[in-house]
Amino acid sequence: TPLQNQPSARCLKVVVHDITSTQKEALTAYREAVQQSPRNAAAQLALGDVLADMGKRDEALAAYRQAAALDPASPTPRLGAAGLLVEAGDLAGARTELTAAIALDPKANHARLSRGNVALRTGDVKGALADFEDAARREGRNPVVLYTLVRGLLANADIEAAERTADRLETLAPQQPVAAYARALVSGAKGDRAAALEALKRALAASPSEAKAAASDPALAELREDPEVVALLTRLQAL
Repeated sequence: TPLQNQPSARCLKVVVHDITSTQKEALTAYREAVQQSPRNAAAQLALGDVLADMGKRDEALAAYRQAAALDPASPTPRLGAAGLLVEAGDLAGARTELTAAIALDPKANHARLSRGNVALRTGDVKGALADFEDAARREGRNPVVLYTLVRGLLANADIEAAERTADRLETLAPQQPVAAYARALVSGAKGDRAAALEALKRALAASPSEAKAAASDPALAELREDPEVVALLTRLQAL
């Protein structure tokens, strides 16, 4: 769940998990905390977190919304709700929650990136690109921001701008797997399959934990048909 730091909720969560060893015990502790202090937004938020971790989506969503009602100035419950709505396929609802979170905290770039990614999934390329470009203006040296911008530019068929952004990413963070992923996407969009495959294999080798995500990334669909990539993905996902 995409959540910002909220010290009170996070401290409560750490304490409970230090004391208890199972999610069931943690859930009991959170429910008791809410019963004892029903207007404690941090307790409601923490309850939402553990419910979400346990897959109790409807209950978690209710807890996040109660936390938002108790602390309307905090974007954190909105972000929790947005993550659950994305999982449920309610992209319009998720986008609404993310918009509210950004209004509460305009510096929350991860919320802006999340809203852009949701926009891409709904086919709103212009809206997604606006969020990605805004994020890049705020954090122009952040590798994740630049990689996301590359994706948005390619979705908008602006290969030249995407390549310039990928170049900048490689200059700033040459060892980061996201730089190799960005190069793979740009090379693929330019029709340079050999370069794209080489970059993708380099990225997977540098970050094996990303194999599962790469195996389902629609932007890498054509590259995944290569026998070497298939073998590499299969081996890494088996680790």
